[in-house]
Amino acid sequence: RFASAIHARLYSRGPAYYVEDMSSTNGTFLNGARLEGEAQLADLDEIRIGDTELRFELQVPGVE
Repeated sequence: RFASAIHARLYSRGPAYYVEDMSSTNGTFLNGARLEGEAQLADLDEIRIGDTELRFELQVPGVE
């Protein structure tokens, strides 16, 4: 609920990962703050889209 058809996108640029709000009606939240545009993600960041909460977990190759 409360998610737009095209709400946000997650993408990589080089070695970094980003989340970007796609002008959604109800907004995208990163670590509890409303996201304006895009932001670089860090390990264990929390993303909320509508009623759905996601946790970004970065797994570095060769590191367990």
